[in-house]
Amino acid sequence: PNGPVLRVPLTGTYDIGSDHRGAFTLTTASGSKTYAVVLNSTSGGVANKARFVEFSDTTGTAGQRGSGLLRLQDTSAFSPGSITGAYAFGFSGQDPTGKRDAIVGSFIADGAGTISSGIADQNAAGSTTNPSLNGTYSAPTASDGRTLLILNRSAASSLNLTAYVVSASELL
Repeated sequence: PNGPVLRVPLTGTYDIGSDHRGAFTLTTASGSKTYAVVLNSTSGGVANKARFVEFSDTTGTAGQRGSGLLRLQDTSAFSPGSITGAYAFGFSGQDPTGKRDAIVGSFIADGAGTISSGIADQNAAGSTTNPSLNGTYSAPTASDGRTLLILNRSAASSLNLTAYVVSASELL
């Protein structure tokens, strides 16, 4: 895919209470950020799912806000053959001029690097389209399950995406 890839080494710490709430801190060369976290799925003392939030901007005028999710990866699914079947997706954000842009859809992956078909619904700054999709994806890396996807949209530019394999049924 086109565009730069930013890989940043990091370290971190975490502290989780018996109520499954806590915090973690990630440290990079640029500094540290602390996030509040809640584990919402555990098995045998291991978290499978969690949600986190960063809210250093408590006034809405400075700093940053954000949220995300954590998923425990199944490393046995780090193969092209594990990416097979129907997948749904959704993205929302801003276009280069700051206007709202959102797209949802689904596609079929063949387990060998080809996205044979799909459909999407897109709203770009109030203009709606329903592009058909096809594309490709790379073999997930053995170390972290990273795969590169290219979704070609009819009558529009391609979406060059990075995803991480969570399991044979989930990519992030």
